[in-house]
Amino acid sequence: MVVAYHASGVFALDKYFNDDFLYNILSFGDAGVEIFFVLSGFVIAYAHSKDIGKPANVRAYILKRVIRIYPVYWFVFLSVFFVGSSLGFSDKLPNDWIVLIKSLLLFPMDKEVVGGTGAPVIVVAWSLQYEMMFYFIFSIAIAWKSKGYVFLSVIILTTPFVFGGGFFYDMIFSLYTINFLLGVLVFYTLRVFPRGRECLVLGIGMFVVLAVMEIYYGQGFSTYRSVLYGISAAFVLMGVVGMENKGFDFKNKFFSMGGNASYSMYILHFPVLSVVAKIAVGLELEGRIHMISVFLFSIVLVFSLSIFIFYFLERPMTRYLRRILGV
Repeated sequence: MVVAYHASGVFALDKYFNDDFLYNILSFGDAGVEIFFVLSGFVIAYAHSKDIGKPANVRAYILKRVIRIYPVYWFVFLSVFFVGSSLGFSDKLPNDWIVLIKSLLLFPMDKEVVGGTGAPVIVVAWSLQYEMMFYFIFSIAIAWKSKGYVFLSVIILTTPFVFGGGFFYDMIFSLYTINFLLGVLVFYTLRVFPRGRECLVLGIGMFVVLAVMEIYYGQGFSTYRSVLYGISAAFVLMGVVGMENKGFDFKNKFFSMGGNASYSMYILHFPVLSVVAKIAVGLELEGRIHMISVFLFSIVLVFSLSIFIFYFLERPMTRYLRRILGV
C-alpha cells in the first residue's frame, strides 16, 4: 500500500508525468505506516513479553532488533549513496559526516534542520527512527520492569527541560507512538478477550470510511488521522489473530512471500521508484496511459527485487548473524 502511494506521488511530480490521477485515488496509502507501527508494537509484545523484568535477556533482545533493522538498511543506504554519488547526484546526498553517521545509526533528526523527511538518502527511514525509539523504550521494561517505568517517566518528564521541548519531546509524544502502544494493547487484549470476525469487520469498515474521507477531503480531514488509522489497524489485527487462534487459516503463499519481504520492500522501494521515474523521462514517456503502465511495472519490479533481496541477502544474513552472535 505504501509502495503504491509513493509510486503515485512520485509520478505525479511535474518533472515526471505531472498527473495526479493515481495519487488522488491512492492518497490514503501512507496509512500503511500506521499499520506498520501497530504491527510492530504487537510483534515486539508477542516476541518479548516474557522477557519483561529479566535484565539477563536485554542483550539478546537488543541484538535481535539490531540484526532485524540495520544490515538490510545499511546495504540499501550505502548502495544508493555510492551509486548516487558516482552518477552525479551528490547535491541530493548529505555531505555532512555527522548527518551521514546519524542517518546510518537511525538517530532521530529534525526535518526542519536536515530537510526532507528527516532521513537523508532513504527518505522512508524516518519511520525507522520511531521504530528504534520504541525498541529502546521496550528495552527499559525488559531491564527493570517497574523500576524501568519510573526511569522512563523521569526521561519523559525531564525532556522539555533538557531539550527545551521541541523535536525530541514532540517525537516521544507523537501520535505515532500511540500506534505502537495500540499494537502492544492488541497483544494483551487478545490474552483476556479473544475476539475475531467482528473485530476484523469493524476494522476494515473503519479503514474504508477513513480512506474515502481522505480521498474526498485530503489528509487534513482530521487532526487525529494517524490514531484513527491506527485504531482501525488494531481492530483488523485483533480480528485476524483472533480468528487464527480459533483455527481459521489465512495463509497464502503469495502474500506470505510479500510479508516476509515487506521490510526489504519498504527500504528498497523509494530508490527503485526514483530510478524508474528517471528512466521514463529519458524514454520520453508521457500521458496517463504511460504513467499507469510505468506505475504497474514499478510495483511488480519492487515486489520482485524485494523477494530476491529477502531470500538471497536478508534471510541468509539474519540467520548467519544470529548464529555467530548466539541469539
